[in-house]
Amino acid sequence: MNVISFVMVGTNDLKKASAFYAKVLATINLKLFAESEKYHSFSHEDEPDRKIFYVTNPNDGKPATIGNGTMIALETNTKEKVDEFIKSLEKLDFYKKGFPKTLGVEDFNQWYKPLFEKSKSSVNDQLFTSGTHLCRTIKNIFKFDTNETLLITGGGAHNKFWINKLKELKIKAVIPETKLIDFKEALIFSLLGVLKLRSEINILASVTAITFSSSSF
Repeated sequence: MNVISFVMVGTNDLKKASAFYAKVLATINLKLFAESEKYHSFSHEDEPDRKIFYVTNPNDGKPATIGNGTMIALETNTKEKVDEFIKSLEKLDFYKKGFPKTLGVEDFNQWYKPLFEKSKSSVNDQLFTSGTHLCRTIKNIFKFDTNETLLITGGGAHNKFWINKLKELKIKAVIPETKLIDFKEALIFSLLGVLKLRSEINILASVTAITFSSSSF
C-alpha cells in the first residue's frame, strides 16, 4: 500500500505553476493528464486515472500561501470501511422514494447526519465524501447521457468543488451569469411573499409531496 495518495500544492498562477511542475515531474515520469479552471493534475502514463500530484487555486478563493491550497492525502489500509460508508449513504431510503419529495433540515438531522457522526473521520474527509456522494447521486437519479446538460443556479453554482466533481463525472454543467445565480432565489422568495399577501397558494403538494397545497411563508 502507498502511504501517500496524492499531493496538492496551491498557486496564484495556475498556468505558470503547471508549466513549471510539468518539467519537474517529467523527471519521475509524471505527466499532465487533466485540466480544469481550478486545477491541473498529474499521473503516471500507465495509470492516468490515478491522480498523484495536483496544482490548484485555493478552494476558498483566497490567495495561495504555504498552507492555503496545500494538502497531502494519506491512503488508509481500511478501504473496506470507506466503501462501507459510501454504500450506507447510497442505501438511504430517501433516494429510493419517487418524486415528488422534499428534503428538509429535519431529514438531514434524522438520517443523514448520524451516518457522518458514526464515521469518526475528519471534517475534511466528511465534506469530500458527502460532496462526491451527492454528485454521484445526481448523476444516478437523472441518468444523464453524454448529450444532456444540467443547469445549475443558486448558491451551489459557486461551489467549485461540486462543479468540478460533476464535470469529472461527465455531466455537462451549465453555469449562468452571476446576476442570475445570486438573485434567482431572492426573486422567487419575493414571489412567494406576494402570493402570501394575496392569500394565494404558494406551496404546491405536487412539487413538495406535502399533504395538500397551501399558502405559507
